[in-house]
Order: sequence, then structure tokens, then C-alpha cells
Amino acid sequence: MRSVLVFLGMFTIAGFFAWSVWSGVNSGSPEAAILQAVSEGQPTPTSFPEPTPVAWTGVITRSLAGGRGAELHSTDAPSGWFFAYRADDEAVGDFEGPVEISGLWQGISCEYGRCAPQVEIQSIEQLPIQLE
Repeated sequence: MRSVLVFLGMFTIAGFFAWSVWSGVNSGSPEAAILQAVSEGQPTPTSFPEPTPVAWTGVITRSLAGGRGAELHSTDAPSGWFFAYRADDEAVGDFEGPVEISGLWQGISCEYGRCAPQVEIQSIEQLPIQLE
């Protein structure tokens, strides 16, 4: 009798997990967004076989990874956004206004609510603020 109860309990738990995964993929979940991006041929999380050197300008919108990374809004990056991280675990620093980041485009990262290029920072430079 005990083995029957254990089996029914495991079957119920497995059914719950299967339902939660299925319902998550069929809703507005991150998994559903990635599956939709794949079906539409859009970028998904990936690493490039060879990093591409880039020099993109942007404005830091928030700090990431305990300060060693940043999310940037940019007109240079393909999606209008990119993530930049320091490989040496140093903090990115405090910057106001536009910056230029030179580094290696490693691939596409789908974190922090969006898919965007991921760049390993080689240098970061504060640019003058341009008044319009």
C-alpha cells in the first residue's frame, strides 16, 4: 500500500511540474519569449566562436553583476542595448552621460529582461556631454 501511495505522490508531482513548464512556455514567461525569438529567427543566448572587436557608445542605465558590469542604451549596438562586463572583476565605475566602450563582443546574453549583445570591456572612456 505504501508503494502505491509513493507512486501516486510522485505521479502527482511530475504532473504538476509538467503542467507548470507547459503553462510557462505558453504564457508571457522568459522561456516563451526565447522560444518565440528562435521561431522568428531573432538572436537568442549564444556565444560566438570568435569574439568581434567593437567600439560602441552608450549611456549606462544600470549597474550589473555587483558593479563589474553595466547595461547601456546605445545607438551603435544592433538591438539598441548592450551589456558590458569587466573580465578582471574590477568595478565599471561611476559615469554620467555618454561613454565609449571598446571591447570584445562575446555573443548574445538574455538576462535582466532582454536579449542584447554581451561585450567584454577592454577600455571605457567618458565622452563629453553634448547639449542639443
